[in-house]
Amino acid sequence: MTIIYRTAGPWGAGKGGNLVAGEVDGNFYDHDRRLNVVEGSIPQLVSISSFQVSGNTFYIHMSDGTIQGPFALPQTTWNFRGPWQPSTGYAVNDVVTANGNTYMVLLNHTSGASFDPGANDGAGHPYYGLLLSQPATSMPPGGLPGQYLVKGGTADYLTTWQTPVVFPAQALRVATDPTYSLTLADIAGYIRCVNASGCSIVVPSDATLNFPLGVEISFRQCTGSQVILIPDTGVTLDTIGGLSTKTGRQGAVVTAKKVNPNYWDVFGLLSP
Repeated sequence: MTIIYRTAGPWGAGKGGNLVAGEVDGNFYDHDRRLNVVEGSIPQLVSISSFQVSGNTFYIHMSDGTIQGPFALPQTTWNFRGPWQPSTGYAVNDVVTANGNTYMVLLNHTSGASFDPGANDGAGHPYYGLLLSQPATSMPPGGLPGQYLVKGGTADYLTTWQTPVVFPAQALRVATDPTYSLTLADIAGYIRCVNASGCSIVVPSDATLNFPLGVEISFRQCTGSQVILIPDTGVTLDTIGGLSTKTGRQGAVVTAKKVNPNYWDVFGLLSP
């Protein structure tokens, strides 16, 4: 159908007068058919419904059920080079260790004579990026089987290896003289005083014989005469409730335990 125009123009001469009703309707009808053709040819809108990543592959799922892909995802490969070496060529993504830390190479370069974590290309672009830092609480090197870690000072994380103090098994000794002199061999000892007139035990000062803290020495009165613990100059023998430092009767056992420098607790069957 040809559109009818009233006036002349680029479309032609025109009718030169008013259009009758049928001519107007014909023009509208022609436009309507053309618009229907255009609208019918518009494709259905399709949108993205979801994404999917499987390994290093990427997929796009569309709303019409189609799938676009697979697309290969770029991957970064790290190249572990071990301890940093001087005058060595390094490339991006090389991984090196230095001074207990782990670094990634950020720019291709040849290393210098010594490692500098702040080394750069002169334009402010660093050669190395810190990946892992050595923890401040790491264990000190060395140590022997059976040793344990102890705090070595007031500074944080300062530790050192130390050999534990192991007291010997309780040693059995017999005191036959009226006076018995303690030695380090008596640590954890059990001393039987068999002298008929009793036995005097002098507990030495630290200046004379420095027993470790925590040691215990036990004494047994095996006769009718008492065992007497005598403190050396500067030594305190602490008993309970004002009791003496003497055994209470034959068969009594008393123990001296060093709890502080020059200070011993004495307990057991003591005499008032």
